[in-house]
Amino acid sequence: MAKWSFLFLFFVANSCLAASFRNAVMRVDAPATIADILVVDSNTKLKSLTVPMEFDGWLSARQIKDWLLQHNIEIDLTTWKGPKRVWLNLCHRIEQQDLIREFEKQIKISFARQGVKTTSVQLSNVNTDLCPKHAVQAIIIDEFKLRNSKSASVSISVETASENNYSQALLVQFSANVFAARAKHDLKRGSRLVQQALTFSETPWTGNEILDFSSVSTHLAKRNIPALSNLSRADFTPIQAVNRGDRVTVK
Repeated sequence: MAKWSFLFLFFVANSCLAASFRNAVMRVDAPATIADILVVDSNTKLKSLTVPMEFDGWLSARQIKDWLLQHNIEIDLTTWKGPKRVWLNLCHRIEQQDLIREFEKQIKISFARQGVKTTSVQLSNVNTDLCPKHAVQAIIIDEFKLRNSKSASVSISVETASENNYSQALLVQFSANVFAARAKHDLKRGSRLVQQALTFSETPWTGNEILDFSSVSTHLAKRNIPALSNLSRADFTPIQAVNRGDRVTVK
Protein backbone atom coordinates (compact mmCIF):
# COMPACT_ATOMS: atom_id res chain seq x y z
CA MET A 1 0.00 0.00 0.00
CA ALA A 2 2.84 2.32 0.91
CA LYS A 3 4.40 1.59 -2.49
CA TRP A 4 1.21 2.60 -4.35
CA SER A 5 0.87 5.79 -2.24
CA PHE A 6 4.44 6.71 -3.12
CA LEU A 7 3.79 6.14 -6.84
CA PHE A 8 0.59 8.21 -6.65
CA LEU A 9 2.41 11.13 -5.02
CA PHE A 10 5.24 10.83 -7.54
CA PHE A 11 2.74 10.95 -10.42
CA VAL A 12 0.90 13.99 -9.03
CA ALA A 13 4.13 15.87 -8.36
CA ASN A 14 5.38 15.23 -11.86
CA SER A 15 2.05 16.05 -13.51
CA CYS A 16 2.44 19.68 -12.39
CA LEU A 17 4.17 21.99 -14.85
CA ALA A 18 7.25 23.93 -13.84
CA ALA A 19 6.92 27.48 -15.16
CA SER A 20 8.28 31.01 -15.12
CA PHE A 21 7.37 34.39 -16.58
CA ARG A 22 9.19 35.25 -19.79
CA ASN A 23 10.16 38.72 -18.54
CA ALA A 24 9.59 40.99 -15.54
CA VAL A 25 7.96 43.57 -17.85
CA MET A 26 6.11 42.38 -20.95
CA ARG A 27 4.22 43.96 -23.83
CA VAL A 28 2.24 41.33 -25.69
CA ASP A 29 -0.12 41.61 -28.66
CA ALA A 30 -3.70 40.70 -27.80
CA PRO A 31 -5.30 38.28 -28.14
CA ALA A 32 -2.39 36.34 -26.59
CA THR A 33 -2.00 32.82 -25.28
CA ILE A 34 -0.63 31.81 -21.92
CA ALA A 35 2.42 30.45 -23.76
CA ASP A 36 3.19 34.04 -24.84
CA ILE A 37 3.84 35.08 -21.25
CA LEU A 38 5.08 31.85 -19.64
CA VAL A 39 8.04 29.56 -20.15
CA VAL A 40 6.99 26.01 -19.27
CA ASP A 41 8.56 22.59 -19.49
CA SER A 42 5.68 21.50 -21.70
CA ASN A 43 3.39 23.50 -23.99
CA THR A 44 0.59 20.96 -23.87
CA LYS A 45 -2.77 22.77 -24.24
CA LEU A 46 -1.25 26.16 -23.44
CA LYS A 47 -1.15 27.46 -27.01
CA SER A 48 -4.92 27.20 -27.22
CA LEU A 49 -5.61 29.12 -23.99
CA THR A 50 -6.26 32.82 -24.61
CA VAL A 51 -5.09 35.19 -21.90
CA PRO A 52 -7.98 37.25 -20.46
CA MET A 53 -7.64 41.04 -20.63
CA GLU A 54 -8.06 41.03 -16.83
CA PHE A 55 -4.42 39.95 -16.68
CA ASP A 56 -3.39 43.40 -17.96
CA GLY A 57 -1.31 45.18 -15.33
CA TRP A 58 0.29 43.52 -12.33
CA LEU A 59 0.14 39.74 -12.67
CA SER A 60 1.21 37.13 -10.13
CA ALA A 61 2.15 33.47 -10.37
CA ARG A 62 -0.74 32.70 -7.99
CA GLN A 63 -3.23 34.31 -10.41
CA ILE A 64 -1.81 32.19 -13.22
CA LYS A 65 -2.01 29.02 -11.12
CA ASP A 66 -5.62 29.65 -10.07
CA TRP A 67 -6.70 30.47 -13.62
CA LEU A 68 -5.02 27.42 -15.14
CA LEU A 69 -6.67 25.16 -12.55
CA GLN A 70 -9.99 26.16 -14.13
CA HIS A 71 -8.66 24.54 -17.33
CA ASN A 72 -7.42 21.43 -15.52
CA ILE A 73 -3.78 22.47 -15.80
CA GLU A 74 -1.73 22.62 -12.65
CA ILE A 75 1.46 24.58 -12.13
CA ASP A 76 3.91 23.78 -9.35
CA LEU A 77 4.70 27.08 -7.60
CA THR A 78 7.44 25.43 -5.54
CA THR A 79 9.51 25.01 -8.71
CA TRP A 80 8.61 28.44 -10.10
CA LYS A 81 11.67 30.24 -11.48
CA GLY A 82 12.31 33.98 -11.45
CA PRO A 83 9.92 36.73 -10.25
CA LYS A 84 6.46 35.71 -9.13
CA ARG A 85 4.93 39.11 -9.92
CA VAL A 86 5.37 40.97 -13.21
CA TRP A 87 3.91 43.86 -15.20
CA LEU A 88 1.98 42.84 -18.31
CA ASN A 89 0.77 45.16 -21.07
CA LEU A 90 -1.80 43.49 -23.30
CA CYS A 91 -2.14 45.65 -26.40
CA HIS A 92 -4.37 45.19 -29.41
CA ARG A 93 -2.38 45.45 -32.62
CA ILE A 94 -2.22 48.65 -34.63
CA GLU A 95 -1.36 48.54 -38.32
CA GLN A 96 1.88 50.47 -37.90
CA GLN A 97 2.65 50.72 -41.61
CA ASP A 98 -0.72 52.32 -42.34
CA LEU A 99 -0.06 54.85 -39.59
CA ILE A 100 3.43 55.59 -40.92
CA ARG A 101 2.13 56.12 -44.46
CA GLU A 102 -0.48 58.56 -43.17
CA PHE A 103 2.14 60.48 -41.18
CA GLU A 104 4.37 60.74 -44.26
CA LYS A 105 1.40 62.01 -46.26
CA GLN A 106 0.64 64.65 -43.63
CA ILE A 107 4.28 65.79 -43.60
CA LYS A 108 4.17 66.36 -47.37
CA ILE A 109 0.89 68.27 -47.06
CA SER A 110 2.30 70.44 -44.25
CA PHE A 111 5.39 71.28 -46.32
CA ALA A 112 3.27 72.04 -49.38
CA ARG A 113 1.26 74.57 -47.38
CA GLN A 114 4.55 76.37 -46.72
CA GLY A 115 5.43 76.30 -50.40
CA VAL A 116 7.94 73.47 -50.01
CA LYS A 117 7.56 70.57 -52.42
CA THR A 118 9.17 67.43 -51.02
CA THR A 119 10.44 64.66 -53.29
CA SER A 120 10.51 62.06 -50.51
CA VAL A 121 9.75 61.73 -46.82
CA GLN A 122 10.88 58.97 -44.49
CA LEU A 123 10.06 58.54 -40.83
CA SER A 124 13.10 57.88 -38.65
CA ASN A 125 11.26 57.50 -35.37
CA VAL A 126 7.73 57.58 -34.00
CA ASN A 127 7.77 58.22 -30.27
CA THR A 128 4.62 56.38 -29.31
CA ASP A 129 3.42 53.94 -26.73
CA LEU A 130 0.02 53.15 -28.16
CA CYS A 131 -1.52 50.24 -26.29
CA PRO A 132 -5.25 49.91 -27.02
CA LYS A 133 -7.07 47.61 -24.63
CA HIS A 134 -9.76 46.85 -27.21
CA ALA A 135 -9.67 46.01 -30.91
CA VAL A 136 -8.86 49.13 -32.96
CA GLN A 137 -11.42 50.21 -35.53
CA ALA A 138 -9.89 53.50 -36.68
CA ILE A 139 -7.13 56.00 -35.96
CA ILE A 140 -7.93 59.63 -36.74
CA ILE A 141 -5.29 62.36 -36.99
CA ASP A 142 -6.80 65.37 -35.20
CA GLU A 143 -3.81 67.70 -35.55
CA PHE A 144 -0.48 67.54 -37.35
CA LYS A 145 2.03 70.34 -36.85
CA LEU A 146 5.61 70.65 -38.07
CA ARG A 147 7.92 71.62 -35.21
CA ASN A 148 11.01 72.08 -37.35
CA SER A 149 12.67 70.53 -40.43
CA LYS A 150 13.09 67.16 -38.66
CA SER A 151 10.09 66.61 -36.37
CA ALA A 152 6.34 67.06 -36.04
CA SER A 153 3.85 66.90 -33.19
CA VAL A 154 0.73 64.83 -33.78
CA SER A 155 -2.54 64.45 -31.91
CA ILE A 156 -4.55 61.33 -32.73
CA SER A 157 -7.81 59.73 -31.66
CA VAL A 158 -8.07 55.95 -31.39
CA GLU A 159 -11.52 54.46 -31.93
CA THR A 160 -11.95 50.95 -30.53
CA ALA A 161 -14.61 48.25 -30.57
CA SER A 162 -15.76 49.45 -27.14
CA GLU A 163 -16.67 52.94 -25.95
CA ASN A 164 -13.21 53.34 -24.42
CA ASN A 165 -11.85 55.65 -27.13
CA TYR A 166 -8.92 57.87 -26.26
CA SER A 167 -6.58 60.56 -27.59
CA GLN A 168 -2.81 60.66 -27.52
CA ALA A 169 -0.04 63.09 -28.45
CA LEU A 170 2.93 61.77 -30.43
CA LEU A 171 6.31 63.07 -31.55
CA VAL A 172 7.28 62.09 -35.09
CA GLN A 173 10.84 62.44 -36.36
CA PHE A 174 11.57 62.31 -40.07
CA SER A 175 13.90 63.21 -42.92
CA ALA A 176 12.77 64.89 -46.14
CA ASN A 177 14.33 65.56 -49.53
CA VAL A 178 13.59 68.53 -51.78
CA PHE A 179 14.79 69.91 -55.11
CA ALA A 180 17.10 72.71 -54.03
CA ALA A 181 19.58 75.05 -55.68
CA ARG A 182 23.28 74.27 -56.18
CA ALA A 183 25.99 76.48 -57.62
CA LYS A 184 26.58 75.61 -61.28
CA HIS A 185 30.01 77.28 -61.11
CA ASP A 186 32.14 79.18 -58.59
CA LEU A 187 30.43 82.22 -57.07
CA LYS A 188 32.53 85.09 -55.77
CA ARG A 189 31.82 86.99 -52.60
CA GLY A 190 29.83 90.12 -53.38
CA SER A 191 28.56 88.84 -56.75
CA ARG A 192 24.88 89.05 -57.56
CA LEU A 193 23.14 85.74 -57.97
CA VAL A 194 21.81 85.11 -61.48
CA GLN A 195 19.54 82.32 -62.60
CA GLN A 196 22.12 80.93 -65.01
CA ALA A 197 24.40 80.23 -62.02
CA LEU A 198 21.93 77.79 -60.48
CA THR A 199 21.12 74.14 -60.99
CA PHE A 200 18.59 72.15 -59.00
CA SER A 201 19.00 68.67 -57.57
CA GLU A 202 17.54 66.49 -54.83
CA THR A 203 19.03 67.25 -51.42
CA PRO A 204 18.17 66.64 -47.74
CA TRP A 205 15.96 69.40 -46.32
CA THR A 206 17.33 71.43 -43.40
CA GLY A 207 15.03 74.41 -43.73
CA ASN A 208 17.69 76.73 -45.22
CA GLU A 209 17.74 75.46 -48.80
CA ILE A 210 16.96 77.75 -51.74
CA LEU A 211 14.01 76.29 -53.62
CA ASP A 212 13.50 78.89 -56.35
CA PHE A 213 15.48 81.70 -57.92
CA SER A 214 12.86 84.38 -57.25
CA SER A 215 13.50 84.19 -53.50
CA VAL A 216 17.15 85.24 -53.96
CA SER A 217 17.04 87.18 -57.23
CA THR A 218 18.06 90.41 -55.47
CA HIS A 219 20.78 88.92 -53.25
CA LEU A 220 24.57 89.04 -53.11
CA ALA A 221 26.89 86.19 -52.12
CA LYS A 222 28.32 86.68 -48.62
CA ARG A 223 31.27 84.36 -49.26
CA ASN A 224 33.10 82.56 -52.04
CA ILE A 225 31.03 79.50 -52.98
CA PRO A 226 32.64 76.57 -54.83
CA ALA A 227 30.90 75.04 -57.83
CA LEU A 228 28.34 72.27 -57.09
CA SER A 229 27.88 73.42 -53.48
CA ASN A 230 24.40 73.26 -52.02
CA LEU A 231 23.20 76.84 -51.59
CA SER A 232 21.81 78.08 -48.30
CA ARG A 233 19.90 81.25 -47.51
CA ALA A 234 22.69 81.99 -45.05
CA ASP A 235 25.10 82.30 -48.02
CA PHE A 236 23.36 85.41 -49.36
CA THR A 237 22.29 88.85 -48.23
CA PRO A 238 19.70 91.16 -49.83
CA ILE A 239 20.99 94.03 -51.94
CA GLN A 240 20.54 97.21 -49.91
CA ALA A 241 19.00 100.28 -51.52
CA VAL A 242 21.76 102.85 -51.98
CA ASN A 243 22.21 106.27 -53.45
CA ARG A 244 24.53 107.04 -56.33
CA GLY A 245 28.08 107.35 -55.12
CA ASP A 246 27.55 105.43 -51.84
CA ARG A 247 30.20 102.85 -50.94
CA VAL A 248 28.74 99.32 -50.69
CA THR A 249 30.25 96.50 -48.63
CA VAL A 250 29.13 92.90 -48.22
CA LYS A 251 29.41 91.61 -44.65
